[in-house]
Amino acid sequence: MKRAVYFILIASLALIFYLDDCPTEIAEKTIVTAIGIDTEEDGYLVTMQIFKPEGSGSDTAVDPSLPNISILKGKGKTVKKAVEQCKSKLGGEMYIGKNRIIVFGKETDFKDIEKLTGYFLDDPECCYKVDCAAADGRAEKLLELPVLGGAVGSERFTQMIRSAKEKCRFRECTLDELYTAMKDGSKSIIMPMFGSCEQKTEKSGESTGGEENEEKLSPASEIILDRCSVFENGLFAYSFDST
Repeated sequence: MKRAVYFILIASLALIFYLDDCPTEIAEKTIVTAIGIDTEEDGYLVTMQIFKPEGSGSDTAVDPSLPNISILKGKGKTVKKAVEQCKSKLGGEMYIGKNRIIVFGKETDFKDIEKLTGYFLDDPECCYKVDCAAADGRAEKLLELPVLGGAVGSERFTQMIRSAKEKCRFRECTLDELYTAMKDGSKSIIMPMFGSCEQKTEKSGESTGGEENEEKLSPASEIILDRCSVFENGLFAYSFDST
């Protein structure tokens, strides 16, 4: 009986040590929560929304009320090179396993899908089922929008996608689905398209031409999801109202 008690005690201590050790290793890394990719003339710009419990090491704060959420940017001929520049600026290790979404700029060229997605598919920490979406403009600008209501930006993106799916407005697009679509013969992609309330207000103001209407449609700047984007042969073709 005593041996059984000792065995259980030792096993419990070993389990506690193991569980206590794992989070410590991840906690020492900067956690990536959202990634934006824009096509540049000489390659790609990668914008990362990062979370770090302690310390800084980032370029720009997203919201003063959320000091632990910051923006980090890197450029390179491939996405992998751009991510490496982000790591160099960070000066430490990053953990991509918590990334919730990859947002692609409207001008992104998907024809060379290996350069775009190769880094994520090769990284064992990255989930192949991570959500993918397009930005109505540049992904860089979308990830810089203020995060309101105490939510982490990446959570807001995924919550809006899930809500739209439940209402049967459109289906989500994941990283592995994006890769498969570009590898098959059709090379067509349909994915959610995020914009900003500012963009919608400007378009509404242009169509009506009234200052009074602009005041009514001018909420605090934040992300919106009311369109789907269609990419044909790797390039943006058109978008349509998902409602």
